[in-house]
Amino acid sequence: MLRKPSPHRLYIMLLCVAGALAFLVGRLALLQLVRGETYAAEALANIVREDERPAPRGRILDRDGALLAGSRVGLTVALRYPGEQRLTERLKALAAATGVPAPDILEAVNLNRDRLFAPVVIARDVDPATYTRLAERASEYPELVLGWEPVRVYPLGPAAAHVVGYLGQVQPADVERHPDTYRPGDVRGMTGVEGACDWLLRGQPETVVYQVDAAGTAVAVLRVEKGRPGLDVRLTLDAHLQQVAYDALGETLERLRARQEGDGPPPAAGGAVVALDPTTGAVLALVSRPSFDPALFAVPQPDEVVDALRSDPRNPFLDRATAGLYTPGSTFKLITAAAALEEGVTTEEEVVFDGGMHPLVPKRCWLRGGHGPVTLTEALAVSCNVYFYEMGLRLGVERLASYARRFGLGEPTGLDLFRPHGSLGAGRSGPAPPGRAGGEPAGTVPDKAWKAAVFPDDSTFWPAEVMDAAIGEGFHTYTPLQMAVAVAAIANGGTRWRPYVIDAVLDAEGRELVRSEPEAAGRLGLSGSTLALLKEGMVDAAMRVSPVRGTAAGVFGPSFERRWGVTVAGKTGTHERDPASGLADDGWFVCFAPAESPEIVVVVIVEQGGSGSRAAAPVARAVLEAWLAGRDGP
Repeated sequence: MLRKPSPHRLYIMLLCVAGALAFLVGRLALLQLVRGETYAAEALANIVREDERPAPRGRILDRDGALLAGSRVGLTVALRYPGEQRLTERLKALAAATGVPAPDILEAVNLNRDRLFAPVVIARDVDPATYTRLAERASEYPELVLGWEPVRVYPLGPAAAHVVGYLGQVQPADVERHPDTYRPGDVRGMTGVEGACDWLLRGQPETVVYQVDAAGTAVAVLRVEKGRPGLDVRLTLDAHLQQVAYDALGETLERLRARQEGDGPPPAAGGAVVALDPTTGAVLALVSRPSFDPALFAVPQPDEVVDALRSDPRNPFLDRATAGLYTPGSTFKLITAAAALEEGVTTEEEVVFDGGMHPLVPKRCWLRGGHGPVTLTEALAVSCNVYFYEMGLRLGVERLASYARRFGLGEPTGLDLFRPHGSLGAGRSGPAPPGRAGGEPAGTVPDKAWKAAVFPDDSTFWPAEVMDAAIGEGFHTYTPLQMAVAVAAIANGGTRWRPYVIDAVLDAEGRELVRSEPEAAGRLGLSGSTLALLKEGMVDAAMRVSPVRGTAAGVFGPSFERRWGVTVAGKTGTHERDPASGLADDGWFVCFAPAESPEIVVVVIVEQGGSGSRAAAPVARAVLEAWLAGRDGP
């Protein structure tokens, strides 16, 4: 027998239904009346997406407008996202058709999760044969979109790789720090001018606003916000001089390697060339070998390609001109000579006898038997060790260190690839390139405090160590660019100029928008007579053949003056390595020309090249001849 429903239970059920209806009505009122506008905006946002198309990157030009970095057309293959399930089904076929590994396709998709409504580029700089084949079979691969984009080109290739720089993909940290500038998958300048001027070169991207359907597929273009191409950047660099310096250094390295093959020391490893305008600090050439082709990084490369370069024991990524630290050898005798004259511990007329060994501390001259009686200018010309041993003992290490710092040694030069220069340079024209902010090395000026800090168990600066310091051996370490700034100060009469390579920013019509101005970093504070004697000794070193023969006279000498009508002021240097290391000596040459009215400074370092006169001076001559030929015309 059925029982009648309890009135209480019906009452409870009615209350529940009424409560549910009240909740739904209240929720509906909340959504429609209170938050209606908010949810309407969100609904609109769900059907509208923005996509950025990168702007053509600005050019990098040399001082005369020659192209150092530009762009060409690169063919691309992009993927129109078909949805997770469809992509999984088609992934193997897409990888086979494009030649892009399946994991790389998935990585590209994952990097662009926030804009999958627009095609995602999965292959860049595709070869024409692959591009044509995909175009012919477009119906088989409806997910693929063929297109093009600008790809960076570098006409000088490895010859200017370190100073011009290269591109690389932005990292998550870049996007986080600069969300208005970088998006996942973007490229940016990593080093050199590409890095220091990235914000100028990259321009303003074009923004396209799409309407998308529920699946996220673009169905219409609602709006296009035009961007602007990147600005051009003109450098102080001379492209022809850069190439000549690179080739001359390479020829010298090859010659030395051929000579050093066998059971001798390891072959010449590398080197650097720096050329400056001594009147402004403008960089005319900045070469480092070994080098690499920056075009390799214009499109993403497999990890093994990059790893092979980074693990190369020759370290091709090291910019030896600005970041290589070397012991200066006898080129430092210019600083010792300046200190001796200014401090009054010697005079122009004083003669010091070199019998092959210093009479108090048994340290030898490089020339067996010695140079006999020499004055200061003669000691510079023949690079007499004993003379400068004596000057070092008279001065002491503290005064030697003080004058080294006057010349700008032991501190960053302030090159604009590392620090802002006026309104341009790293950190001023955009974010500093990775690893470059404050990245210019300082080097080491040895003094008592330095030795006490580094060698606390042997803090005394012994007389033999002072003598080594006076001839540029021992603990000194400086970059070729620092040495070039120091020599330029001698050449121009005592002003240290901050070196700079970024000359101007240009608009699309070639008009100057911003231009760098020379910036003085300090004065040497040397008398005119001291500077004149330094120049005289340097001219004798490069040009004089009798009664003493300068150490570089075999490379320059009277024949160079007859050929070009120019006198060169120079100084050789050889950093003597410990014989136990099994390495050959480093060779230096520093010079400027014309000696009477200097217009160019050249500094050359050849690692394990032997003497400066045989290894480095011929490279400097090639650079000077190229400059003179350009100055005087064909």
